[in-house]
Amino acid sequence: MLMPYRTLPDPEVQGEGSLDPLGLASAADRLAEWMLPGMTARMWRPRFLTAMAATAPVVQPFEDEIARDGVSPPWVVLEWYYVEALARIGRGGEADLRRVPGIDKARRAQRDGVPLSADRYLKMAKVFGFHGVYKRLARNLDVADDNLALGENGFRLLRIWEDEQGLSGFSDPEHNEGDPARLRRILLDAVREGLATGQTARQGAWAGYEFFTSRLAPSRIGSREAGFLWDRLIDMEADPRGEVFQLLRDSENRRVLSAEKSERTMLLHLRPRMSGNLRLRADAIEALESVCRPLQEAWDRLCCLSTRLRPSPVRDGDMARDPRFSEIAGSISGDFSRARPMLAESPALDGFEALARDFDEVRTGAALFRTLWERHLAVQRQKPPDGKRPWFEATDDGGLVVRPPYRLDDAPVRQEFVHPYRLLNVAAFIDDLSGAD
Repeated sequence: MLMPYRTLPDPEVQGEGSLDPLGLASAADRLAEWMLPGMTARMWRPRFLTAMAATAPVVQPFEDEIARDGVSPPWVVLEWYYVEALARIGRGGEADLRRVPGIDKARRAQRDGVPLSADRYLKMAKVFGFHGVYKRLARNLDVADDNLALGENGFRLLRIWEDEQGLSGFSDPEHNEGDPARLRRILLDAVREGLATGQTARQGAWAGYEFFTSRLAPSRIGSREAGFLWDRLIDMEADPRGEVFQLLRDSENRRVLSAEKSERTMLLHLRPRMSGNLRLRADAIEALESVCRPLQEAWDRLCCLSTRLRPSPVRDGDMARDPRFSEIAGSISGDFSRARPMLAESPALDGFEALARDFDEVRTGAALFRTLWERHLAVQRQKPPDGKRPWFEATDDGGLVVRPPYRLDDAPVRQEFVHPYRLLNVAAFIDDLSGAD
């Protein structure tokens, strides 16, 4: 059964810092990494690890080159061909296209009848293309390093893939005879021309199209390849990641996650089955979220009330008259006090204490209004590269008017986690690796 997939913000349309308005995400990310080392919320398809290993011999000869556009390294050029090929798969092959970075860009280019290039691909391809997204996990599993040079497990994965795909010798530059060597030369020529022209330089059903769609499509993992990836993911050196994968492989646990679509419910359901090591991490996540939930809800209510009052500004007195906002203000200090012991041994402690310093003295709705605004301004100023605009315009008398992109018509009480903790990503990995030996 395929798991539901949570939509993540598109980095291409978030140019003015419209994510994480209170700076809560970094502490949550540290806890997610503590529980699932190497995983991020953008990782959904484990076969991209194989794609990195399998195409390394094609991009390695050009490792010191940059495309004619002056920005695209050879592995991004390789991505153009890969995604362009997948975009040609018909709707009957839709399972192959879920969560493929850049697939919508490739489809638009295909519709417009133009080749992929830096201007037509992801704006931050080095970060949000599949190499950029999966590099952290590849490094954690010793598949590749930060420079995308293969590690020991990368070479082992490459050999398993070659053998299972009937392409023995594909990666060996000394191997010059037979179909694997011919296919390697075809791909090398395509990357070479892509670098020279700054765009894909192949059309239609060329040999690389079959290579990418048949040999490296995300959902068509070979059984030995899947088994190798599974064994690396559950390796005890990455404890407790392996325990999480094993727990979510259980059909009853998966049923709960599929039915509830809630990572918070899933962690509570799993807690009695967890080792002490994993339970410590799960409790830290619940503790951090017990603070993040009310703060994010208060921010939502601020955006919502400003939306309703526009064009008039919202002021501290308006928020103080909001019963739920004042309730949050009155309880937030206690929320911090209760959470602190459960975060004492966690990598999020410093971030939590910095947050506590801002909000620990809040007792009233008016104080919460002012503290939220001050923290938001500080957070936006620190966003790279040169700071971002705040979500509100401030009036001379201390009022705020929410800007159009951030207007909010409703602000329900938050029950779920504010941040993703990768459980849905783990479930998606398990789906794709279900044929593991």
